[in-house]
Amino acid sequence: MSYYPHESKEPSGCLQTIVVTRAIVGIVMVPTLIIVGAISGILLAFYALTINPFLGLLVVLVGVGIIYLAARWESKRASRDFPADDR
Repeated sequence: MSYYPHESKEPSGCLQTIVVTRAIVGIVMVPTLIIVGAISGILLAFYALTINPFLGLLVVLVGVGIIYLAARWESKRASRDFPADDR
């Protein structure tokens, strides 16, 4: 009796690893970018304050504007994806 190895019916482990890695990176990328952006903004504001107080104020106002625009975008996206219930 000769030996015949069983062929696996699933794709190779490499493809599964790539899919899982891509999903995890997709989940973690946005919070990581937000954290890095916030820390960079704080450091930029401190550096701008050492140069000129008005330049520091400008950096802070730009940061507040970015947060405001992001909140408006998220509000519009959420209302579009999840419409209000009719009562």
